[in-house]
Amino acid sequence: MGELDDLLDEAIAKEEEEEKVQEVKKMVETKPKQSVKFAEEPKAPPRGRKPSGSTGVPKSTSADNIKSCLEEDRERNVPLLYSVECYRSQRKITTRPPPQKIIKREPPPRKAVVERQESMVMRHMSNKEKIQTLTAEIAQQQAIIHQSTQAINVISSRGDSLKGTTEELEAERLLVIATQRRLACLGEVQRLKQEHNGRSRNPSNEGASKGSVTIANIRLPLKTEYIFSMGSKQDRQIHHFLVLIRNGAHVIATHLLSTLDGISGDCLPFTNMITMNDIGSDFLVEVEVYSMQTRRPEAKEKKSNLLFNITPKKSKRNASPLPVVCSPGGPGAVRTSNFLLVGAARINLQTSRNEKFSLNKVPFLCPLEGSIHMKVKCYINAEVEERGFLTMFDDVNGFGAWHRRWCALSGGYISYWKYPDDERRKAPIGSLSLKECVSKKIELVAREYCARPNTFELVTSRPAKATDEDNLVLTCEGNITKIKWWISADTKDERITWMDKLNKALVNLRQWNKDPSKKQHGTLI
Repeated sequence: MGELDDLLDEAIAKEEEEEKVQEVKKMVETKPKQSVKFAEEPKAPPRGRKPSGSTGVPKSTSADNIKSCLEEDRERNVPLLYSVECYRSQRKITTRPPPQKIIKREPPPRKAVVERQESMVMRHMSNKEKIQTLTAEIAQQQAIIHQSTQAINVISSRGDSLKGTTEELEAERLLVIATQRRLACLGEVQRLKQEHNGRSRNPSNEGASKGSVTIANIRLPLKTEYIFSMGSKQDRQIHHFLVLIRNGAHVIATHLLSTLDGISGDCLPFTNMITMNDIGSDFLVEVEVYSMQTRRPEAKEKKSNLLFNITPKKSKRNASPLPVVCSPGGPGAVRTSNFLLVGAARINLQTSRNEKFSLNKVPFLCPLEGSIHMKVKCYINAEVEERGFLTMFDDVNGFGAWHRRWCALSGGYISYWKYPDDERRKAPIGSLSLKECVSKKIELVAREYCARPNTFELVTSRPAKATDEDNLVLTCEGNITKIKWWISADTKDERITWMDKLNKALVNLRQWNKDPSKKQHGTLI
């Protein structure tokens, strides 16, 4: 009997343990459901009234509401939340976007815009804007003239101690440059006013592109007699030379060279390279040579200056103050520079291939030979280029034939290949030089001569050959053979584009190349 009682007690204990385990499982399963009830905080009831229900705990949300919330979170790609605090912070982020900082930038001041306009090319401005820019430049040069005049007055007040020094030469150089730039700007303003009134216009040069002119290796030959007399005691003068290049309102100056230490061989070489951009083919560049004479220093004067520099305090004690020498016109008067014009030359497109130019207005006692040497090169800034398929007419044994070619317009030539890839790998099948074109303008071929649409014509000429015979393409006229080129485009738009590019290239070549017999490469004239 005792063993049965023990077995019954163990069975009852196991049943009690199983009941406790089931209760714990129920409590664990009910915990996540209870956590949902904190998703939305309950509204606080008004004072004096109790919330619904016997207890103060809010009711849990239903299963439908939970499913709807989960579906919304999935649509918005919201990650799963594992705590109430994380859920509340996520709700705050989604419902309340962070504030955005908006910065309103004010437009830059007018001064910055003016500086940009001054750096721009003047041909993009209207005449009124050009006149305003030139007026500002005139005021700036006037200020430089006033400062240079004051510096020269101070040098003159010191007597002969600063005569012929670097300070005097630099002040005189700045004065002559500022004076000539001011005069050039005044002349350009007058020209713009006349052009605005319609008095002076050049319609023949309107379609041509602008170019640039480069001047380098400027040399001033000296007289042989002067070079031989330089070592003698009679030569007590030093000649300082300065070259100004003028084109319209632009004046560019070279550095100073003197006969004391600047002679190389029998000439004065200037190492400056001067470039003038944005000029038309009808340009006129004026080259002016200015000279100033100073006295050669003596040995005694050098010694006294050396002692003066060594003991400045002792000399100041005994020296009396020098009288201040003012300009005859008053302290605000403008002086005239001591640099005098001793020669001038002009350069245009026809004379730009020369390397020697004669100087006008050269005085008899001037050491210059009367000529100036320099290398002038002209360039076209805008090169016309175009590529595409064209169909070209040719004579084959007396019969007309059309050949489709890949054509490239560049450097005044139309080169053509069979395929586009051949342009990089092979030499062209043939080429057409626009420099030999005698057609006044590229025009459309009339339908009565050619039934193929979008066909235009250009005619070139070359010296006649012994094998030339008249056919559908060639026409022999004595010593000259003319070649007729019929070229057809695929569409009307392509034909208009090619005709415009070819006409523009012809205008550029005829304006910038006055010598068709001279061969050119690229855009160098």
